[in-house]
Amino acid sequence: MPDIEIAHLFPEWVLSWSLHQACMDASEFWNLRIVHSTNEPDIPKKFPAFFPSLAKAPMLCFEKPFKREETEIYGIPEMNYERTFGGLRPDFVIKDGDRSLIILQSKSGDKPEKIYAFPKERSYYEFLRQCNKITNKGFYYVIPKVHAAFCKICLAEYFPEEPNLHSGFVCWEDLLSIIGDEIISTALNEISKEIEGLKKLQEWQKKPID
Repeated sequence: MPDIEIAHLFPEWVLSWSLHQACMDASEFWNLRIVHSTNEPDIPKKFPAFFPSLAKAPMLCFEKPFKREETEIYGIPEMNYERTFGGLRPDFVIKDGDRSLIILQSKSGDKPEKIYAFPKERSYYEFLRQCNKITNKGFYYVIPKVHAAFCKICLAEYFPEEPNLHSGFVCWEDLLSIIGDEIISTALNEISKEIEGLKKLQEWQKKPID
């Protein structure tokens, strides 16, 4: 299929919800060559190239907070976890016990120069850095293609790769074959609600003022 750049035209929540609806686990995209690493962003690879311990595609958890009782698994002192990371709620998490932990953060919008200027996701990266009991970790943005240039700069500055901590990005457009139908369904449903709301608003405006 021809290349297309359209993801930035959809709200971030529409894209995230569509991925959640289409993929209960990562099997649909796990073996696709879609991962652009921070160190080699122009050479897309598959997730298993960075996470070989995951022999099969793991579960994809949507907006699931990290729990205090999991601190032992991560290797973060409970007091430090509560104070620093207690409110974290990643868009997507892929994990496999104490072997692998991957965070995916969704992005969209038409002003990438502002979106990546002071990334709030640094707390997720620091969380991964402190997970000293996890063997293999990763932080990835899921972005529109038009964001790529700004995202590369942001990753290099704020999310450098370390020996057991990978970082990079995946483009929404590379997932369209998987989530395209869900995007259409979700967006049309939202549009129909807005149209209904506009009709009711117009009817209300036409009523005489008492």
